[in-house]
Amino acid sequence: MIFYTTPFNTDLNIGQYYNDFMSLVGDDDYVCFLDGDVIFTTSDYGHIIDAVVKKNPDVDCFTCYTNRVNCKWQVHPDCDTESDDYTYHRQFGEKLRDKYGTDTDDCTNKQLFSGMMFVIKKSSYNKIGGAKTKGMLGVDNDIHIKLKRNGMKLHLMKGVYVYHWHRGSCFNLDSKHLSTKQVAYNNNIIHEPVKKTKPNTDGLSVIVCYNDERKLGLLKASLQQVNVPNLEFLSHNNINNENLPCVYNRLSEFARYENLLLVHQDVEFKDSNFNKILDKLSEESCGCIGFAGSRVRVKAITTWNQIPEYNATNYYDGSFDKLNRTNFYKDDFVSVVDLDGFALFTKKSVVKKCPFDTINTGFHGYDLDFTLSLKKNGLNNYVYTNEDVKAMHRSTGSYNKDWFKTIIHLTHTKWDDILPIRTSDVTLADFNTKVKNSSTQIEDLFNRRLQKLSFGERKEVIKYNADHVSGKYKKVAKPENIVVYTCITGGYDKLVEPKVVTPGVDYICFTDDSTLKSDIWKMRPIPNELKELSNVKQQRLVKTSPHKYLKAYDISIWVDGSVDVTGDIHKVLDIIKNSGKWSGSEIFIPVHPRRNCIYDEASACIRMKKDTKENVDAQMERYRNEGFPKQFGLPQSNIIIRKHNSARCVTVMDTWSDEIRKGSHRDQLSFNYALWKNGITNVCYLNKDFCKSEFFNWNSIHKKSADTQRKMKTTVKCVGETASIVNNI
Repeated sequence: MIFYTTPFNTDLNIGQYYNDFMSLVGDDDYVCFLDGDVIFTTSDYGHIIDAVVKKNPDVDCFTCYTNRVNCKWQVHPDCDTESDDYTYHRQFGEKLRDKYGTDTDDCTNKQLFSGMMFVIKKSSYNKIGGAKTKGMLGVDNDIHIKLKRNGMKLHLMKGVYVYHWHRGSCFNLDSKHLSTKQVAYNNNIIHEPVKKTKPNTDGLSVIVCYNDERKLGLLKASLQQVNVPNLEFLSHNNINNENLPCVYNRLSEFARYENLLLVHQDVEFKDSNFNKILDKLSEESCGCIGFAGSRVRVKAITTWNQIPEYNATNYYDGSFDKLNRTNFYKDDFVSVVDLDGFALFTKKSVVKKCPFDTINTGFHGYDLDFTLSLKKNGLNNYVYTNEDVKAMHRSTGSYNKDWFKTIIHLTHTKWDDILPIRTSDVTLADFNTKVKNSSTQIEDLFNRRLQKLSFGERKEVIKYNADHVSGKYKKVAKPENIVVYTCITGGYDKLVEPKVVTPGVDYICFTDDSTLKSDIWKMRPIPNELKELSNVKQQRLVKTSPHKYLKAYDISIWVDGSVDVTGDIHKVLDIIKNSGKWSGSEIFIPVHPRRNCIYDEASACIRMKKDTKENVDAQMERYRNEGFPKQFGLPQSNIIIRKHNSARCVTVMDTWSDEIRKGSHRDQLSFNYALWKNGITNVCYLNKDFCKSEFFNWNSIHKKSADTQRKMKTTVKCVGETASIVNNI
């Protein structure tokens, strides 16, 4: 077992703490010592460390990468050592996890390590005589020296990265302060690049999602023999069974090179040269290249292999003794409609334009869906038939219930409007003849695979297929119900009509003013349960509770009264969806332009008299006592996009509402606490410029009536001060 602890000793005797804690665990156990100013950057750190320990039973002590520490080899060379933006460090940590997994380096004979984070075996700790018990400094160096003297090993866990505050400073989140590395890795912030850069086509980024270290090792070894000038290997240890399309989308974004190879763990290459494939990828119209595909696709529940006469294959099936090469085309590249996904060459720009569908596909069907999507977007798919690439795929595939349901949905619902489809070299007459001749064979294949399911699964699949053929799910797949809403109480804001009204979207204003009228906004009264609260808290709780007051809608977009709606709502949602962030998040909110910490925001609120010092300090003290960390993020909550009926979103919103009820009305002070309290990390932070874009325009001074402004001069002065700070970023 691995125990985790943060060492502390009031007598400043850190070694004594190490010794005392070690006495509590068994000889076969490990202990992870983590300094108080250190935070893990990935949610699955425990699984990774456990896997590393089990993989290396002969290693006595482990440490990891970090951003700042005196020991140079523990600082990753690509990280931004000056940044204290925790969102950046989380994304950087995920990149290292996906790239290195459980890989380690032997650092026993390198510079003495820093003990900001280390994992050590109890039996090894006893053999070196424990830690010295004098002072706070040099205890970690002494442990390293003793390990070396006793012939023991110290390894660096390359897939584990921690954020270390060590001599930090509070950097702002504004993009002007973000370094190139931050912008590159901060993939939870949607932003427009400052300038376009030419794609790096000087190498190949290999992306693999794996759960078998042995197979991964064989794949890596085979790729080392391939003739490619520069090779980057991005591997994701899928111990949490993450959706494969999500992994492909994320790692494609991280990839260094424009050229990508998305490959299964059970693939190997032999005597291969990828040069012709990479040359073909450079063509603007090229979308994807594989080793097995078909020139046609009909409405049938099959793999890519439907009508043998139209197949194109060039791979080894199970071993390098069994070549599967059909129809022997003369050209190196045969144009096809769809491809088998065991090895796909594509481009970073292509995945960005046509990301993998993370909702309708998973381990099954993603390849069919992706290649059909490319065809629909005017890109070409090819099978490479030259023998200078020898690819071997060990798996024969599995046709379980999930496979059937995915292919049924793609065939009869998502791609129903473009099927059947054929390449331009297949004549209609020939196509119709071969489809007619093959119909019985295709149906028999479907039934044979169906018979391998249990009786209950067969019954479920048959009904699912009948429902999709009948069009039932096309009716279910109706446009999402979308609402834009706001709340105006106490005359604090003047209601402004949207500059652009999106068809099919409702606009709702909650208000306590019965005289308020609009040609676009539908008026709703403040809910009765909120009327006992102050005007400002009424507004905040409407803001945090769309799941209660707008339950009939699928997506809600909150806008403060100070925000003008200036663009097409469907377009802004499409941008987020096409970014690859939509499926993994339920809450989308702009990042704060200046701060990244609620404790800093609390000080600003007190300084600008946004709330009383007593109220704010009491809330912050409670958060500190609970262990809520600094630099945990901060939103600009004047615009919020939510899938508000999702369970995770409801949980966060309820906690947020409770915090506003019993604490400060300044909702920014409690949003990230609500996330942390519920262990929710999949929030998508939008770029600060989102609030001043073609879709929304934030006016920092609230649009009050002249009478209201005269009554609230002090408040206007404070808000104006805020505006000047924001405008000077």
